[in-house]
Amino acid sequence: MAAHAAAMSKWDFRIYSKKQESRLYGAQYLHAAIPGLESGETKTVKYQIMGTPEQYRHKVYGEAWDGTVSPEDFLEQHYAWNLRSAYRQLWCRYREQIVDFELSPSNMYLIDNTYQADLVISTIPRTVWDNDNSHFERINIWALGDTEMPRVEPPYRPEAFTVMCDGRPATPWYRVSNIFGYCTVEWPQWWNTPFASVTPPVQGAALVAKPLVYTGSAAQDFIHLGRYAQWTKGVLTSDVFFDAMKVFADDAI
Repeated sequence: MAAHAAAMSKWDFRIYSKKQESRLYGAQYLHAAIPGLESGETKTVKYQIMGTPEQYRHKVYGEAWDGTVSPEDFLEQHYAWNLRSAYRQLWCRYREQIVDFELSPSNMYLIDNTYQADLVISTIPRTVWDNDNSHFERINIWALGDTEMPRVEPPYRPEAFTVMCDGRPATPWYRVSNIFGYCTVEWPQWWNTPFASVTPPVQGAALVAKPLVYTGSAAQDFIHLGRYAQWTKGVLTSDVFFDAMKVFADDAI
């Protein structure tokens, strides 16, 4: 997304990354259409909640978090665009700009210093730059998402373009989504115990960190875009493109 913004802003750019197409899991989608990309037919996503938003907040985040949760953020029906289609186009269009690169703090600073880049945008997790865990607020959850073959079995598969949120304590999972034919089910980390569980709820589920707040100051010379790079709750994939466009426009001025 950042590379696409650079191209549309007429910047000369390189992408430093492993030259390997990403595998996308589960019910991911774009919340906004990206200019210059064909993202398929626009669809409408609806959220449904069982229990209350407060129950949902406590179930997923515990008592410490008092911010909003997705059943509140997306109360109204909203549009969705096909992320997989957009990503495939982006990969085909910009893979020649990828410099096959082993990401590390020391190597990334080489880009800034040795390659004389005017601007560095980092979309990799902020944890690469800062190994002090006290600077990162997060909530861990378990997630299982479909690949090209369905992996989420009933009763976890809702209607198409539906996100079901369940804050009721008796339900082990808290959210299940079915978007563009791909399903994801998510459980709180303590799904079967009052303490942090190290046992997945079902075979194949992965432990995932949900970023909340970053309080450190590592790599301040770079622009950090994206949910994991900013380590901020609520940042969407489409935000990277539009935020990058603002960066390129402001820097040009």
